[in-house]
Amino acid sequence: MDNVNSKQATVLSQNFNSFLRLMQEGLIVLDPSGYVVDVYEAAGKIFGTSNHNELVGRHFSDLY
Repeated sequence: MDNVNSKQATVLSQNFNSFLRLMQEGLIVLDPSGYVVDVYEAAGKIFGTSNHNELVGRHFSDLY
């Protein structure tokens, strides 16, 4: 039973992550210090970068 729950949780997590990546709103994930650890594609477009991953590692205060 635990194996089934684990597989369901994995599928749910993957589906949710896919949903987030397809959103038109910009989503940026920060670490506790304010550094970007993940950027969804729409956020890259909002901040004017052709590669949203260019924002990873930058401090949030540098983005505006």
